[in-house]
Amino acid sequence: MAQQQQLLKFSVHHYRLKTIPEENFKRWLHEYLAPTAAQIIKKHNIVKWSITLSPVAMQQAWEQELRTSMGKPPGWGMADYDITTSYWVRDPDDMRRLLEDEDWAKFVSAVEVDWVDLDRASILVGYETVFVDGGEIVG
Repeated sequence: MAQQQQLLKFSVHHYRLKTIPEENFKRWLHEYLAPTAAQIIKKHNIVKWSITLSPVAMQQAWEQELRTSMGKPPGWGMADYDITTSYWVRDPDDMRRLLEDEDWAKFVSAVEVDWVDLDRASILVGYETVFVDGGEIVG
């Protein structure tokens, strides 16, 4: 059996503008950003793309769990990002081409300014290795 190429994963952690209520932000993500971005992403050989929404109430509940039932030390904490967008690519140039796409600039980047805090974000890049998938050990 041929070995599959390991995909490079870019995860971009964003904060919503605090003037935007969470429910409005979620609606914008699902009704505008996701369908618009997906059409552009599809043109650039991106293997997979996902959005993870992290509601404040969920962050706070799990932060409490860390301190109480999990007993984690103060250095542990829940990430406070509102969303993480993840892109899996075979070639980092595919990611570069996406970010240089005129449609991306016009329909995603230019619109984010009204929803996303563009003054701060974090990016994680690396290789994801899956060991359990669908409840089965795979690696």
